[in-house]
Amino acid sequence: MNNSVTKFECLPWFENQLTEMVNRYDVKIFPQSLLITGEQDIGKSIFANDVAKSILCLDRKSHHACGQCQSCLWIGKNSHPDFMNVASEEKSNFIKVDQIRQLIQFAQMTSETGRKVIVIHDAHEMNLNAANALLKTLEEPVNNCYLILVTSYPKKLPITITSRCQRQLLSIVGQKEGIFNWLQRAVSDTNDADIQQILTLSYGRPVLSYQFLSADVLSVMNELERLCSRYLQHKSNLDELSDFIVKNWQFASHLILYWLMSAIKGAQNQENVMVSLVSLSSTALFESYESFVKIIELSSTSVKQEWMVQEWLMKL
Repeated sequence: MNNSVTKFECLPWFENQLTEMVNRYDVKIFPQSLLITGEQDIGKSIFANDVAKSILCLDRKSHHACGQCQSCLWIGKNSHPDFMNVASEEKSNFIKVDQIRQLIQFAQMTSETGRKVIVIHDAHEMNLNAANALLKTLEEPVNNCYLILVTSYPKKLPITITSRCQRQLLSIVGQKEGIFNWLQRAVSDTNDADIQQILTLSYGRPVLSYQFLSADVLSVMNELERLCSRYLQHKSNLDELSDFIVKNWQFASHLILYWLMSAIKGAQNQENVMVSLVSLSSTALFESYESFVKIIELSSTSVKQEWMVQEWLMKL
C-alpha cells in the first residue's frame, strides 16, 4: 500500500460501493470476511480503509466517517485500538506468518468501541504459512470483528481462503471524467494535457496516475526516451542508459513495458524510440517484453539489477 495516496478519502468513483458497504453494516449483514478485488492502482486499499473508518466512526454522517470523533482521531494518528492494517513488510514481498499471528491476537483482544476491523492489503502476498494461519480465523470468526482482504490477484490466494470470503469487485469502467476531475484537484499545478498524457501511460488507473504526476514522471519519460533513442540508433551509451533505468526503476520499468506493448500492438506516434521499436519483428518484440517482465520479477532478488538490464539492452 502506497502511503502517498492514503491521505485521499471517499474516492468519487467508489461512492456508490461505499454507501452499499456501510448500509450492509447498518442492517447487520456486513460479511465478517470480505475480499475486495479489482485492477491494480484504482484505489482498492483506500476504499477498504474508508469502509473501516465508516464502520468504526462514533458519529458517522450518512456513510462517511465524521473525521472528528475519538475513533476518527485515533485513526488519524494510526493509534486506533480496534483497527489494524496488515501489509508486506518493507523490502519484502511477503506477508509473514508472524504478522498473521499478531492479527489473530489483535482480533481476540477486548474491543474499545464494540467492533474491530482488520484490513490485509495485497493479501496475495501472504506466504503459505501465513495463509494457513489465517484460515482458522476465517473458519471461526470472532464476533464483531470484520476482516477485509484486498488483492488485485485473487487467483494467487488459496481456494480455502477465497471460498470463505464474500467478494466485492471494484471497477473504474465509465469513470474517466470523474477520475480526470479528481486528478485536476489532486495535482492542481499540472495542466490538462499532462494529466491526459499520464492517464494514457497509466492505462487510466487513478492512483498510479497520481503517483506519476507527483513524481514528475514526464521529465523521466523525456530523458529515458532520449537515451533509448540514442542507444537504439547508435549503441553508444549502454552504461548511461542502464544506469538511468536502474536509478529511476519504478517509473522507467513501467515506461519500457508501455513502449514495448504499444509497439507490439503496432501503435504509431512521433517518439523516436517507438519508431525504432516498431521496426523490430513481432517475435523480437514479444521476446523483449517477456524478458523484461522477468527482470521486473527478479528485481527484488539478490541478482544485480544493472547487469540484467544491460544484458537485456544488448539483445535489442
